[in-house]
Amino acid sequence: VIVSEPESTSVGKILVCQKSSCWKRGGQSVCQRLEKELEKQGLSDRIKIKLTGCLKQCKKGPNVVVMPHKARYSQIKPGEVGELLTKHFTP
Repeated sequence: VIVSEPESTSVGKILVCQKSSCWKRGGQSVCQRLEKELEKQGLSDRIKIKLTGCLKQCKKGPNVVVMPHKARYSQIKPGEVGELLTKHFTP
């Protein structure tokens, strides 16, 4: 019997702008909350957080993009992270 390994267990990633404007507007808190919520919802092995450069919406920071959906979120607050994960990654 030949058993093949799945190519990847990843189902997505969340891009978080780490530039100063987004970071000052709460990007770091959003990132920390993402890590906690991914762990809490059992998604940390399938969804990765990737810190990025500018997402071109500096005045609306912090900015997040959910992949593979390409859903963009601006002015995201840490309290909205759980709902965002549920919306995109819960069947």
